[in-house]
Amino acid sequence: MKSIPALPAALMLALPSLCLADVSCAPKSDTARILASPSPNDIHPDWAGDSRVGLSWSFVPESDNLSGKYLRGDLYSPKGSVVNEGIYILRREWDCE
Repeated sequence: MKSIPALPAALMLALPSLCLADVSCAPKSDTARILASPSPNDIHPDWAGDSRVGLSWSFVPESDNLSGKYLRGDLYSPKGSVVNEGIYILRREWDCE
């Protein structure tokens, strides 16, 4: 009987965080707000004025709890790079899977 080699320790430690990455959100429209805190009028300084999030941007919440009014997480550009970390969104303005 052949034995299956054990997964490297680093991979086993990374598995829980990889599972949470399955949830991502896309803005429902270009009027979706990026917030500095869980308050609808606290617009993040990078997104104040005429700055808008396009429909191809994505948001990855810090946890898989999508039941709240606000979600905290990271904002990604269409090219896949993190633009803002630890920002908030209004859940109703985004579609999350």
